[in-house]
Amino acid sequence: VAKILNNIGCVYFEHGDMRAARKTFLEALKIQEEILGDVDPTQEPGVLSMASTMCNIGYVYLEKNRYNEAIDVLEEGLAIQEAVLDYDNRLVLNTLDNLAYACAKDGNFDEAMKYYSEILDAQKVSLGTNHFDVSLTLQKMTYIHVKLYQHQEAMQKLRWIQKIQEKELDPRDRNLKETKKLINAVNYQILKFHNPKDAVIMSLTKQGLKNPFTSRTIEYSFLGKVSENIDIRPYAIKKPLNSSKMSGHKITYA
Repeated sequence: VAKILNNIGCVYFEHGDMRAARKTFLEALKIQEEILGDVDPTQEPGVLSMASTMCNIGYVYLEKNRYNEAIDVLEEGLAIQEAVLDYDNRLVLNTLDNLAYACAKDGNFDEAMKYYSEILDAQKVSLGTNHFDVSLTLQKMTYIHVKLYQHQEAMQKLRWIQKIQEKELDPRDRNLKETKKLINAVNYQILKFHNPKDAVIMSLTKQGLKNPFTSRTIEYSFLGKVSENIDIRPYAIKKPLNSSKMSGHKITYA
């Protein structure tokens, strides 16, 4: 019954009815939790279906921009997946990617970077350090570095991205041109002598201090804006495409 409810929820999701999708997914999860309880995930194959339902609920919350709720349920699903699947399994990486996205959108850049680092480590082992997918993860990490004025760290990743893109892309490719443009912009910020106000804002932001009540990275907009910000829009973190286990649907069918 729970699998049927989960798949009905997927249909609602595909048709954009998030309220009905959430209600149906929650009904499926309630049944799964009653049956499985606190079983050892490594001893009960049915828990992966429960993890899929949790992730589907998380995807609904992402569509509604309810990032805190998405993070909570996706973390539950990830804990189950990591208990029974390899660290580089596609389902694990997909959940990590969704968690990182939710954290970044919620302003919790430390947690987002932690999840992207896990993805990067898995990709380096399974794909190699110069695989194009590695460059896509590096771009997301670079976006966060630039937002936090961590220019040295951003430069290291940009050079890595450039190396991969020069190997994989045509020299005239727009993405490679954007990377080179960003390298110049970041290098300018590294070499530039910043005025006192900019220096204070950048120094405070770079520390990544978090609001103890919300876990979000503290912004210092009350001090004003930095006079020259880097245009990081080409690397803006986009919502992941949530593929199913079997048929490539946008969310996970049981």
